[in-house]
Amino acid sequence: MSVLVSIGFAGIVYFVLCLQLANGFPPFYRSFGSPPAVAAKRRRKAIWIVISGAIPCLGLLGAGPVAGAFVVLGLTMAGLGWQLRGAVSETSSPLWWSYHPPLLRYPMALFDLWTIGWSAGAAGLVLS
Repeated sequence: MSVLVSIGFAGIVYFVLCLQLANGFPPFYRSFGSPPAVAAKRRRKAIWIVISGAIPCLGLLGAGPVAGAFVVLGLTMAGLGWQLRGAVSETSSPLWWSYHPPLLRYPMALFDLWTIGWSAGAAGLVLS
């Protein structure tokens, strides 16, 4: 049961970290294009993702505290975080200080290391 809860918790943490990075904290990426237009596009996508996916999932969890529902919530939130990652990759590029050869080849590697690393750490804390 604790493994199921840790999977759900990791998905929720992944979504929150993706939401933070999509809003520019920590500042790993800079937007290209018109800053107000890019910010508005990213904000609209984030709001749509939260309304269409996160709120119904939290309602499902409120219906009954079942470990299976928590896993579904976590996996859905992780999928929503993946959609936010797509929004960041469409409108951003790495900052100048992160121009290392691996990051130039895989520009979203820093995003993935940050979000997946912290999510795995949170799941490990739940398991311990």
